[in-house]
Amino acid sequence: MTPPDNVPPTPLPRPRDALVGRAELELTTLEALAPPGALVTLLGPGGVGKTRLALACAAALEVHLEVVFCDLSAARSRVEAVGITARSLGVPCADGAQSTEAALAARLGLGADTLLVLDNFESVLDAAGDVRRWMDRAPELRVLATSCTPLDVGGEHCVIVAPLGTDAVDGAPSAAATLFLTRAAERGGAVTDAHERGAVEALVRALDGLPLAIELAAARAATLSPSAMLPLLRDRFGLLVGSRRDAPARHRSLRATLDAAWERLDPDARALLTASALLGTCVDVDALTPLLPPHLQAPIARINALQSLHDSSLARAVRCPEVPRVELLDTVRLYVLDRLDADTRRDLLARWVALLLEGRDALAPAILACHLPPLVDQLVRTADRVHDVAVIEVALALDRRARHALHPSARLALWDALAARSESHPLPVETAARMHLARGADLRWAGDFQRARDEIRRGEAALPDDAPLALQGALAAERARLAFNGWHLDDAREAALRAVTLARAAGDPAALATALDLRAWAHFLAAEHADALACYDEAARLWTAHLPQDLPPALVANRALCLLDCGDVDGAEVAIDDALALARARGDRLTEATAQAFLGAIRRRRGDTAGALRCFDDAADRCARLGHLVWQCVLTMEAGLTLLNEGRWAEATARLEGARLQIDEVPGHACAAMVRVCLALAFAGDGDLAGARGSLADASRLARGDGPMRVLVDMLATLLAAHTPDEVPPLPDPDAPLWRRLGDHVVLVRRVLERVRQSCFPPADAIVLRGDEVRLPGGQTLDAVRHRTSHRLLLALARAPGAALKVDALFAAGWPGQNACADARTNRVRVALTALRKLGVGDALRFDGVGYRLEGVPVVTLGAARNRV
Repeated sequence: MTPPDNVPPTPLPRPRDALVGRAELELTTLEALAPPGALVTLLGPGGVGKTRLALACAAALEVHLEVVFCDLSAARSRVEAVGITARSLGVPCADGAQSTEAALAARLGLGADTLLVLDNFESVLDAAGDVRRWMDRAPELRVLATSCTPLDVGGEHCVIVAPLGTDAVDGAPSAAATLFLTRAAERGGAVTDAHERGAVEALVRALDGLPLAIELAAARAATLSPSAMLPLLRDRFGLLVGSRRDAPARHRSLRATLDAAWERLDPDARALLTASALLGTCVDVDALTPLLPPHLQAPIARINALQSLHDSSLARAVRCPEVPRVELLDTVRLYVLDRLDADTRRDLLARWVALLLEGRDALAPAILACHLPPLVDQLVRTADRVHDVAVIEVALALDRRARHALHPSARLALWDALAARSESHPLPVETAARMHLARGADLRWAGDFQRARDEIRRGEAALPDDAPLALQGALAAERARLAFNGWHLDDAREAALRAVTLARAAGDPAALATALDLRAWAHFLAAEHADALACYDEAARLWTAHLPQDLPPALVANRALCLLDCGDVDGAEVAIDDALALARARGDRLTEATAQAFLGAIRRRRGDTAGALRCFDDAADRCARLGHLVWQCVLTMEAGLTLLNEGRWAEATARLEGARLQIDEVPGHACAAMVRVCLALAFAGDGDLAGARGSLADASRLARGDGPMRVLVDMLATLLAAHTPDEVPPLPDPDAPLWRRLGDHVVLVRRVLERVRQSCFPPADAIVLRGDEVRLPGGQTLDAVRHRTSHRLLLALARAPGAALKVDALFAAGWPGQNACADARTNRVRVALTALRKLGVGDALRFDGVGYRLEGVPVVTLGAARNRV
C-alpha cells in the first residue's frame, strides 16, 4: 500500500534487548490480532512493559502486514493525536484539522494489510472515537494500542499486562529474576554467586516484579550487589534512577513513571488511592470510609471512584462476595505515602483516631483488621497531640482486635514512645500492666525473648493481689508463649495451666478458650495428641457456645496441625480447609497465610513437592504484604526444607539465602540459627563443606539454650568433622522426647542428614553421580572421554532409577543426534552395555523384556564436588 504522496511511514523501532518472561502473553496478543479488524489494547500500569511487548508482537506480524508505529506520548489533545498518527502514516498535515482527518481516513482505507500500533494512548483517550471511525472506514485494519486505561469503544479486546512472576519454577529463576540477571549482565554486573541469586529473588519480589523497576535496579548491578541493594529499597525512588540516555523521560526513573500516572487520576480516585495506601495493599472499600472526604461517604460514590481507580491500572478492584477490595502494589503504596505532606497525614490520622475513640467497638472489624503500620508510625510522630491515657487505650484496642495486623517493629516504636510519655504522665496500674503485656507480646514476635520476659515480669509485679483475674490470666498466657519459644516445656505447661485456672475462675469464655489453645500446644509438643485434641475441642465448643462470630481461625488451624502429626492427613486437610474459609470470611490475613502454610505441610506429607512449594510461597508472599518478616522467613525456610528433602541443593540454597536475608532484618531472632543450620545442610549436600562449616559456625553462635537446635548444631558439626564413616553420629530418633519437640520437622531433618551423610561418605557399592562425574561400585571413576558412550548410557540409566529404558531411548542417550536402522541401534546398545558390565556395573544391569534398568545397586546423586577436606 503506497501513500498518495510517497512519504514513507514511521518505521517500527527495533529494540536491542531480548523480551523476557512474556512468551505466553505475546502468544495471547498475536492470537487476538489474528482476525482482520481486531482492536487489541495492552492494558497495565506504567513501567510494566506494554510498549516492549507491543513491539515484539508487531515485529512478529511484520512478515505478513505493513506495520506502522505511532508514539502518542507527546500528544495532549485529540487534534494532536490525529496529526501525529497522520505523520506516522506518511500523510501530510493539511491546513485544517478536518482536512487532515479526511486525508488520514483516506490513507487508512487504501488497503487491508495494515497493523497500526498506537503507543501511550492513555494521554489522548478523547481520540478513541476516531480510532473506531477509522476502523469502520477500513474494516480489515488491525490496531494494537498500549494504554494504562481502556479505550472503552466497541470491539475492543483488552489484554492485561501484569508484572512479571516472582516465583521460581523447578529450580529455574523466576521471570522477574531472569530479567534482572539478563539486564545486569548486559550492564557489566553479572550475578554468578548462588548466594546473590537468592538475594535477586528477594529483590524482585520487593519490587513487585515491575520490569521498569527491575531494569533500573539492574543498572546498579555493576556497583551494588543484589544483597546490598535490598536495604536501600527503603528509598527506592532515590535509588531507581536510570542512566540510559535513549530512554524516554518517563522511563528514566520510577518516580517519573508514577508521577505521570498520578497526574491522570481524577480527584476522587486520588482520595481513594491515598486512603488505601494508608491502610495497606489490599483493603475493603468500606474500611476506607473514615479516611475519605464527605462526598465519598455514600457507597455509590465510593464504587464510582473505585471504577475510575481500577481503570487507571494504578490499583486493582478485587471482587468479593460482600464488599470489593482495593489491591495495589507495594511500590505504588510507598509512592503515594511519599507524596503526602506531614499536615495531610496528621489530619487523616486525627480523623481516624477520633472515630476510633468515639466508639471503636461499633466500628467495622475490617477497619481494625487492615494493615496499619503507616498509621501507627504517625501515631508515634504525633504523640505531642494525643498523648493521654486514651492513646494507650487505642493502642491496647489494636492489640486486642488486630493482634497480627501491625508490623512488630512499628508497634515496638509505639510502645517505646508511650512508655516514655508515661514516665511524666503516670498510668493507672491496670493500664500499665496491659501495656507491659502488649509490649512483651511484640518483643516476643520480634524475637527479643529476654526483654519480653522482663516486660511480663514487670506487668505481673505491678498488679495487686486483687487485680482482675482475666488480666492475671492474660499475663500467664503470655508467659506460656515465651516459654514455648524458648523450648522450656515444663515452664510452658505450668504457665498454660495457670492461665486456664485463672480464666475458669474469671468466667471469661474467650480467655479460657485461648488458654486451652496454649494447653493443647503443650500437649502437642509432648506428643500427647489425645490430650491436645481434647483441649482444642473444648476450646472450639466454648467459642461456638459463647462467641461463635469470634471463633479464631488459628485455633482450627492448630488443631489441623495436631491431626497431621497424629498421621490423620485427611482429617488435617478438612480442618485446614475450614480454617482457610473462616480466615477469609473474617479478613484474618495472617491466619489465612498460616493455614496456607499448614496446607503446604500436608502436601509435603503426601509427597506433592510442587504443591507444597506453591503453598509455602503463597503464604510467604501474603506475610510479606502484611509486613511480618519473621513469619515470611519461616515459610521461606519451610520451602527450603522441602527442597532439601528432595536433594535439590542449589534451589534450596537460593530459598534459604532469601530467608537469611529476611531474618537478618530482625536482629537477635531465634529463627536466625535455624536458617543457618538449614543453609549448612544445603551447602554440605551440594559438596560445599567450607560453606557448610561457615554457616554452622554462625548457627552455633546464634543458637540459644540446650534444646534440639543446639543438639542439631553439634550433630551436624560432628558429621562435617568426620573423616571415616565410623565417626558419623547417629541420626535423631523421632520418638525421643528431645526430638519430639520438632514435630514433623524431625522426619525431614533425618532425611536431609542421611543425604548429607551420603554426600560425605557414599556407600562403597553405590553408583555415585556428582554432576557429570560417575563413580562405579568399588570406587572406579568412569572417564567421560575415554568411555564416552558408556558414560552417557550409565548417566541415563542412573538418572531414571527403577525405570526400564527401551533401546531407542538408550540409543538417543548414547549417540545423540545420530540415526540408524532398528537392528543397528539394538546391536550398538547391546555392545555398549556389555562393555558397561565389564567396567564394574555387573549384574546390576538387567533386561526385563521391555527395557534395561539398574537393580540391586544404590544410586546416590550429589552436588558438584567442592572444598572436600
